[in-house]
Amino acid sequence: MLGLTKPKLLIIDELGYMRLEPDAAHLFFQPVSRRYEAVAMRITSNGSVGG
Repeated sequence: MLGLTKPKLLIIDELGYMRLEPDAAHLFFQPVSRRYEAVAMRITSNGSVGG
């Protein structure tokens, strides 16, 4: 997952397509948290947030 913090733009498509187990969600959140306010990130989903 460390490689996810290096690109200038990270595009994550279809977030929420499949439900993440708590451990997987935690692992996903780590690079997202590192990138926050530092570099560009685009997250897309066809589903509703939290639904």
